[in-house]
This record gives sequence, structure tokens and C-alpha cells, in this order.
Amino acid sequence: MHFFNTAANIFAIAITLLPICSAQAPMGVPYTDPETDITFSTWTIPGPLGLTFGLALPDSAREVDATDFTGYLKCTTTTGWCGISLGGAMTDSLLLVMYADLMLESESSVAISPRYTSTYTLPEPYTGNATITPLSTYIDKPTNSFTTIFTCTSCLHWSQNGTEGGAKTSSGMLDLAWAVSPEKPVIAADGQGLVGLIQHERQGTWVAEVR
Repeated sequence: MHFFNTAANIFAIAITLLPICSAQAPMGVPYTDPETDITFSTWTIPGPLGLTFGLALPDSAREVDATDFTGYLKCTTTTGWCGISLGGAMTDSLLLVMYADLMLESESSVAISPRYTSTYTLPEPYTGNATITPLSTYIDKPTNSFTTIFTCTSCLHWSQNGTEGGAKTSSGMLDLAWAVSPEKPVIAADGQGLVGLIQHERQGTWVAEVR
């Protein structure tokens, strides 16, 4: 997933996504969150700029393509952002950009911005009917990390500007991608919304087993 460098202006960088985590095992590691009691299949990208992403899917996801899921993300930066592509690529996939909004100074100060682009330009806000509901969020400044758990309704099928796509959970595997940047996102002057992203420093793809 490729986002963009911001100097005087935000400009696009068209680069082939490098499969940095190609060795990531498809089978996720089970993790049960003690606060919500939800069990996720999780995949961890190690390192000081890493993340852990988890999925909890409906029981029927192996038989019928799911549209909803519950997500878990632990991102190892409180100044920058972590991103997940639900289609395994930057373009024509629903993108979730997550960052700690330290201006709010509260436990619920993790923002999730759904984005979409069909070209290698700054992803626009997603205008489909996806609904993201935070369940639990936590910013841990001593470890420079934040964690968020959320439901994502109508997120595994997407449609924008006449282009449709989706994740086929019934195939037993999902193509996913990730990106991390330690640089602060560009927020609108009125504090309402994401307007720019510094290009990621790490990125990669992996295939996740549906369980």
C-alpha cells in the first residue's frame, strides 16, 4: 500500500509494492482480548516500525463471503500511522488508515480513516457504505504504540466511483497489505479529518488464512 510524501505539496509516487513480509505465515496466531473477550487470528510484523493486525470473522465466512469483520490493530508508533489494505494492494481496495490523535488526549483518541484510490495518488475518503465502530482503543506513550479494536461493517465488499471489489472469504485465504510511517499525518486545520500522509517507511503484503 503506497501513500505519499508531503513537502510543500502532496504528490503521488507510483512504485511497485514490495512483498517485505512474504514469509509471513498464512495461519494467524490466536489472541483473545481481555477487555472485549473477542478472539482474533493475528499476524505480527516485527520491528520498531511494525504492527499486529487481527481479524475475527463470522462463523460462516468459509462458506459465504463475509462483508463484515471485527478488527484488531496494534501499531508501534504514536506519532505516525499504520495502514491496512483489505484487498492486498493500494489501488482499487478499501484502505484503513489508523493513527493516534494525541490532541484528544483520551483513551478513545485513535482515528480510523477509510480511504480509496484507483490510481497512485493520495487516497480519497471512501464514500461507500462502510461503517466503522470503535470498541476499544488505547494509546501507550511509554511504549510508543497504540491499539484499537473495531467493527467494520460492509468493509469486505467495496464500491467507489463505479468500481467494485471485495475479499472472497469463501476462498479460505485473504490478500492483505500493510504500511507504517513514523511521520505525523496531516490533519485539517479545523481538526476535522485527514488530508495528507507522509510516505510510509515500511510496507508489505501477506496472505491470511480464513478461520
